[in-house]
This record gives sequence, C-alpha cells and structure tokens, in this order.
Amino acid sequence: MSNHTPGPWVVVCTDENHGHIFIDQDCDRGRPDLARISPMNGAGLETNRANARLIAAAPDLLEALVQAVEQLEADYVPTPLDGTAALIRKLRAAITKAEGRTS
Repeated sequence: MSNHTPGPWVVVCTDENHGHIFIDQDCDRGRPDLARISPMNGAGLETNRANARLIAAAPDLLEALVQAVEQLEADYVPTPLDGTAALIRKLRAAITKAEGRTS
C-alpha cells in the first residue's frame, strides 16, 4: 500500500468556507486539509460536492479494491472467454495508479 494518509476521510463544507469544500482526515479543523475544492473551478456546487465525496471515499475504495482482487485471485480458475483475467488486470492497474507506482 502507498503511504497516503489513513482514512476515514470526511467532507467538510460550511458557509464560512466561502464556497470551498474541504476533505479532512477527521472533523478537527485544527489540522491542515488533505484537499480543497475551490468554487472558482467553474464546475458548480453539486459537481464539487460529488467530487469531494469521491475523494473522501478514496481510502475506503482502495482498501476494498485490494481485498476484492486478492479474493478474486484466490478463487480464480481460468476458463476460456470468462473475462476474469482481464478484470483482474484492470483492477490491479487501478491499484497501481492509486498507489503512485509504475506498472
């Protein structure tokens, strides 16, 4: 696994933020933010909120993806044209990308 900040991450959005959406490790506003989405990106509030939710879910998604691949590989018995090998390659590529490694 990469050395990312452990989850869970949360979305923090209040009126005081002047439209900024913050992603933090917890709700303690005394810590630096993990990420911030600016209202100046032109995407609109709903899109920015959706992006923030996706970013905040990243540690959980990566953990679930690693577990899913491990289970798939443990149970996988190759059969012609089943597509599982291609799916495993795609999942592994996503994990590699998330961890910042080269393939």
